[in-house]
Amino acid sequence: MSATLVRVDADEPMLTHPKVLAMTFGPDPWDKYIGDWLFGRTGDPVDSAAGCLACGGRVWFHIETAPGPLQGRVVGVSSFGEASIRDWPIKKARTPTSTSPALGVDLNCRGNGYGKLIVESVLDEAKKVAHLRPAIVFYVDTENPCLEWYKRVFNFAEHGKPYNDPTSGRPHARLVLAVNQPPVPPA
Repeated sequence: MSATLVRVDADEPMLTHPKVLAMTFGPDPWDKYIGDWLFGRTGDPVDSAAGCLACGGRVWFHIETAPGPLQGRVVGVSSFGEASIRDWPIKKARTPTSTSPALGVDLNCRGNGYGKLIVESVLDEAKKVAHLRPAIVFYVDTENPCLEWYKRVFNFAEHGKPYNDPTSGRPHARLVLAVNQPPVPPA
């Protein structure tokens, strides 16, 4: 199947649309977090899709448009906002960055290339503001298999030591990708 996604800007009422509520995520902590973030169950109203929107961030739903069993289905969610990172690229300096607070593919839609398309969509947005924010940062659970995938496929690099995420208490890595320069092909 050839994936053809349309990205739709979300607003708060869309967060309770039946097609969004039908999304499912797996039992692993990183999957559970995406569902909790999307549906406002993190225990922190700011650490949620609604909180992202309220703080000026963006939330997108990715909908499959190609004919087939998934046509019209919301297959993934992503987000985009502003952050900053210390000691990159210059020691003892804080650099403004873009970030994607949450990004995920519906459990029942995996294996179709949607994750790659969704990450590329987020990176395209980061490149549009590269003159203001020269990098994008993903904060990824150190046990999430996507950690190595982000590094291998997109050339993200780990920055600093893992830290304990305040919401989950689990170790997370900071993955940084410069978006203000031509990409380096994977090795």
